[in-house]
This record gives sequence, C-alpha cells and structure tokens, in this order.
Amino acid sequence: MLADLTPRTDRERAFGLLKVVDNAEFGSGFVAGGVLYGLAKTAVFVVDGATCGAVAEN
Repeated sequence: MLADLTPRTDRERAFGLLKVVDNAEFGSGFVAGGVLYGLAKTAVFVVDGATCGAVAEN
C-alpha cells in the first residue's frame, strides 16, 4: 500500500521512515509494558485471571 501511495522518487525515503517508525513502536511497546507491570504487579495477574475466567464461561 505504501508503494501505491508514494511517488516513485520518494519510495526509498518512505520505506526507510516506515522501518524507523516500526522499530520505535516495537521498542516502546516493551517500555510501556514494563512501566505498566511495575505500577501494577498484582493487578496484572488479577486481570489475567478474570479474562481467562470470562472466556472459559462463554
């Protein structure tokens, strides 16, 4: 889709920017997960148990 929307002269730059943003999102996901886990260690397991229980009942 990116190749269809980007002019031929700008494709190399667009794909490079896409890769940079993809890597930044991937890394920030681990950081956000670590921060959330650090703030709510017990809540992670309680919510996980609740969601497993809700799925098991259906």
